Amino acid sequence: MYEKFFTDSFKTEEADVIVFGIPLGDKSLQALQSLRKESWRVEPYDMERDINLIGGLKIADIGNYRSTTPEDILRSTEKVLECGKFPLVLGGQHTLTLFTTGAFPADVKVIDFDAHTDIKDQDCYTSQKFSHMTWVRRFCETRGPQNIAIIGARSCDEDDIDYIRKNNILCFTARDVKDKYRTVKEQLENFAAGSPVYVTLDIDVFDPSIAPAVDYPEPGGIFFTQFSGLIENIRNVVGMDLVEVQPMQDNRVTEFLAIKCIFEVLSKINK
Repeated sequence: MYEKFFTDSFKTEEADVIVFGIPLGDKSLQALQSLRKESWRVEPYDMERDINLIGGLKIADIGNYRSTTPEDILRSTEKVLECGKFPLVLGGQHTLTLFTTGAFPADVKVIDFDAHTDIKDQDCYTSQKFSHMTWVRRFCETRGPQNIAIIGARSCDEDDIDYIRKNNILCFTARDVKDKYRTVKEQLENFAAGSPVYVTLDIDVFDPSIAPAVDYPEPGGIFFTQFSGLIENIRNVVGMDLVEVQPMQDNRVTEFLAIKCIFEVLSKINK
């Protein structure tokens, strides 16, 4: 039996935020359980800003969906949106973002925090067209490259970069975030201005020194204060997913970070 996400004390019909899990991929059920468990140990109050990041929000956790087919992921997200709720999706492989975002209007802007560009034409290992390595390419083909921004990338190949440049995709590396922080922040805010925003957070965007529980711990990642600052002025956030946690025995550092990031994004609802 899963544990409910933090503050789950409201009925579905009265909640502002609906939490649900998509157990897509290896160890995903374990990851969903771990995220829910650790969510109760992270304080949502921010001392420096003197605010409760999720103050006033009503949250309901409806559990995990058993089916992880593209159609069912899409429909599950649509159901939440049809009820006028904010979907908070816990995953699972990053592939799921392609299907959750499909439930949103065509003008939604996606901010993708990830160590990888995920923009290959086919999976390097399975040759599949739909995978965690290809979902951004498929998104660009169906929703348009102008509707996604990639933040924190530091792992790709020459073909990936060529596609990004040819399609004018807004993409900043982790080094860009460190060396050109003000520019990255300003351009990200311009990208999101006036549009509904969906945030997808692959936890491996962070440096493995603070997020070790991932499949691909790429060196040189961003840090929490940078993430928090980059989304500080983002408005009209309408959905979020958190993906790719791979739980480690006796180490919950990554889950704590993930929950804190979720609280940060939830604080942007209706602003």
